[in-house]
Amino acid sequence: MLSAISLTETALSSAPLFDGLVSTTARITLLRSGFAVSVPSDEADIAEYIGHFSGLWQRVGDGSTPNPHEVRRQMDCQEAMLYELWNLALLQDFPKATRPDVVQAAVTKSASPLILSRQRQNSPLIIMATGLWTMVLGCVLGLLNWAEYTGHRETMGKRIFQASVTAWVENDPSLGPVGGAIADAATIDLDITHFAVGLANAAFTWAFLHEMGHFYLNHLPAGRTVNYMAAGGVQAETRHYSHLAELEADRFGFGRFLALLPHTQSIREKMPFGPQIDHAPILLLEIIDLAYTITDKPAWRASPTHPPPLVRATALREDNAQALSEPGRDFYAYFHERLLAINTEF
Repeated sequence: MLSAISLTETALSSAPLFDGLVSTTARITLLRSGFAVSVPSDEADIAEYIGHFSGLWQRVGDGSTPNPHEVRRQMDCQEAMLYELWNLALLQDFPKATRPDVVQAAVTKSASPLILSRQRQNSPLIIMATGLWTMVLGCVLGLLNWAEYTGHRETMGKRIFQASVTAWVENDPSLGPVGGAIADAATIDLDITHFAVGLANAAFTWAFLHEMGHFYLNHLPAGRTVNYMAAGGVQAETRHYSHLAELEADRFGFGRFLALLPHTQSIREKMPFGPQIDHAPILLLEIIDLAYTITDKPAWRASPTHPPPLVRATALREDNAQALSEPGRDFYAYFHERLLAINTEF
């Protein structure tokens, strides 16, 4: 797991593990594994949000409104593009057929990605908790709009940043920024939006590769287990590891993440991603560290199973100093400086 904060005694319950909208692919995988999933969002609600978001784009570019059907198509493609990217990152490690299943879904018990053991299959199931992607997107949109220091954008940016980290730490989406605020922030400055989506994609990719590191490095048999009870009595187990195992998984994930950079051009033809964000895993860990400060939970930085986020960030930066690009260093310095600055606001 990326963080230890999500595992609590409330995990031992009969409530569903998954909530919110999931794709057809994820729904099939979860049902095959024995897990109940929520009812899909109403199509009318989705159409209303897309219409609102599309309308905001009239104030940028040439003033035209995007085709709602194209917006929906791109939303549907996001998940598939990430899977394609992850497959590319692991191409040299083992055949696709030998990899565990992975789904992207909102998890009621965890705001961080995790690995579940399944009773119905011998292989584990990697759950990429979408709350992490949403948190990074909101933090980057919030931080970089706040850093413009222009009245409305400064106030809006600070609120979005604070709400995003709070929702992730507490694993409570109701505490996060409302969809309208995110849509508003995303259409103010297209460059900021591009960085936000790209950084979220990159951080989410490294988080997946971190979990695959636990699998590839054979950490799973040694992990202590915490049982979950899904609806219908289906049990799942998720695992805790040692500090050393977490650092090893960090290193594995970052190595495969950096190996994607030569493919940047082809990747960017499909989704925001690029060498300027090769520091994404480091920035993610720094955001997590700041999240504990903002939510007044400094004790959560360290646990018996996870080193503090800044220890992990420093290890990644020092171990891979020669592999990090100059554009990445410049963007990291820019973003890091603004993280330090917004910290003084709380």
